[in-house]
Amino acid sequence: MSKVALVTGGTGGIGNAICKQFAADGYKVVTTYFEPEEQAKAWQAKQDYEVAIYPCDVSNYDDCAKLKASVTADFGQVDIIVNCAGITRDATFKKITPAHWAAVMKTN
Repeated sequence: MSKVALVTGGTGGIGNAICKQFAADGYKVVTTYFEPEEQAKAWQAKQDYEVAIYPCDVSNYDDCAKLKASVTADFGQVDIIVNCAGITRDATFKKITPAHWAAVMKTN
């Protein structure tokens, strides 16, 4: 039975590379997305490896609990977790809004 690797933020550059490597190593790969579902499904269809995708805002406890329950129900035990989810709100320090600052700190 294949081991399961969960990579948060796997639809981004570094996360996608991590997912590809796990797939090449024989893992069942699961990742999360925060973008709109249609965009995530389009990304999934373009991949040259099998990957399951689940919506999740990693800064939201309830989303993470739902992710755990869904992945466990669908795949069983998760053997490896890589937290690669992250956001940026590019702005100079004096221009960043308190809301953007809070979102970046909560997610990263």
